[in-house]
Amino acid sequence: MPTQSQTETIPILNSARDLYEIVKADVIAAAEIMPESGYFLKIDPDVRSFGQQVAHIADTNYLFASSCLGEPNPFPGVTPVEAGVLEKTKTTKSEILNALRSSFAYCDRAFSSASDTALVEAVEFPASRNKIVNKAFLLNLAFFHTAEHYGAMTLYLRSQGIVPPSTQRRSA
Repeated sequence: MPTQSQTETIPILNSARDLYEIVKADVIAAAEIMPESGYFLKIDPDVRSFGQQVAHIADTNYLFASSCLGEPNPFPGVTPVEAGVLEKTKTTKSEILNALRSSFAYCDRAFSSASDTALVEAVEFPASRNKIVNKAFLLNLAFFHTAEHYGAMTLYLRSQGIVPPSTQRRSA
């Protein structure tokens, strides 16, 4: 957690991190409360199952964070537009949850290593048309992409009679 002086000197990064932390907590909670049988559930035959949604978030967290950190992706072949390695190989709730938690820990490292001034640094991002983006784009994309898939996850939860974590939090 940032100290008081860090909070005062990194307001832009902290805003992005705060949003990321909210959606991260919701995604992890949603993945935990969905029963194992729900991981195979598909709302439509042409969309990802619940488990594939969760594993896809893990795949892309690694992609965004590794690009931001300037490191090789621990799971090569991951792109936002097609299924990545984790989505293709992890099938049980336990495997997917472990991959998800690990991907968020890796993404946390990208947030922790950044600063407001570092956010403008250009880095390679193979999934982008331009192939070069700034770190602010990647960290915001980590939040945006995760939030987008969390929205889909809530439909799966509701179809099983489960109240999504974000709704539970607002109702409390």
